[in-house]
Amino acid sequence: MTAPQLLTFAILTATMVLFRWGRFLHDIVALLALLGWRLAPPTLSRPLSGIRTTP
Repeated sequence: MTAPQLLTFAILTATMVLFRWGRFLHDIVALLALLGWRLAPPTLSRPLSGIRTTP
């Protein structure tokens, strides 16, 4: 697995564990997951398509 895949898997796993644990409100867990995704390196947030918009 590549580093972006591992980081994505780690964020999703942590989110599922926190949801299942039930100690925190679901809103807080969702916010933490979004913040984790946003603070992740830019390689995770690049466009999915290979189409270039600039010539």
